Amino acid sequence: MQSNLAILVSSFAIALLPNSLDAQPNVAPPALPASDAAASSRYVALVNRELDLLGPLTTAGGYLRAVNRFEAGARRITKLPTKSVSPELIKYGSNIADLLREEARMIRRAAAQVHDLERQRQYRYYQDPPQVSYYWGGSMGGPMFSPPTGTPTWTWGAYPGNIHYIDNFAEINARQQVVETTLETELSRVKSEIEQERAKMQLAVVANQ
Repeated sequence: MQSNLAILVSSFAIALLPNSLDAQPNVAPPALPASDAAASSRYVALVNRELDLLGPLTTAGGYLRAVNRFEAGARRITKLPTKSVSPELIKYGSNIADLLREEARMIRRAAAQVHDLERQRQYRYYQDPPQVSYYWGGSMGGPMFSPPTGTPTWTWGAYPGNIHYIDNFAEINARQQVVETTLETELSRVKSEIEQERAKMQLAVVANQ
């Protein structure tokens, strides 16, 4: 009887012991925050809005104004809310901001070159030495047989030299034009890259939906 009771108690105690598999339940690791389609679409719309507000990606209005415009646009895009936005879209937005900063740097460099060339403008006037000439026909009493009975003689006269003007404006203008043409080419390239990033963002939004 006691033997049977001991076996029963032992079996009950074993049943109460926690199973090694149940002691540490299988808990899934915390999932990374999934990107939200609405948040991603809103982010893309805000990036596009900032680009539209910038207007033409040119130096219209002057170098300094263009630099300030592009740098301000890049800052605004960088500060856009990115919570629940697809990392891929955030990367595209960051690329666009970097391209705007690149435009600003290129304009600054071109403006400095144009300014430096402007300081190299030079011009000057110079005058030839006075010209002394001798001629036959005057008279001791006055020029050109005056009075009529005067005796012809050699006469001389001094005339001021010709005045000349010289500058390097044509050369400076040509060199500044090269700087501006190069800048326009670079800005056109960056504009194309920005449009490519915008297209990639739009495709990513569709894929994220």
